[in-house]
Amino acid sequence: MSPEDAAKFVGKQVTVEGIVVHVTHTAKSNTTVLNFCAPFPKHCFNAVVIKSARSIFSDAASSDWKKVRVTGIVKSYHGKPEIALDIREQLETVRSGEP
Repeated sequence: MSPEDAAKFVGKQVTVEGIVVHVTHTAKSNTTVLNFCAPFPKHCFNAVVIKSARSIFSDAASSDWKKVRVTGIVKSYHGKPEIALDIREQLETVRSGEP
């Protein structure tokens, strides 16, 4: 599904596919946030690498402008849909030419 549709599936496990337009690291919570559609605060969806999983997703910071698939349970955070990432299989880079 597209990042724009994720808000319709809060509480459900889904796979969201889209372009990461901005990656930030939040020092306060020690999380890495991948924004879709637009940078914060105009983003339509986030994938969040939680503190305990940062070593698993050490390459997440280089996801800017890459097409990725994110799988997990959609939650609402401050009115925006997001999926928290805590296992490697939840984030996959889509290679050029892949469906």
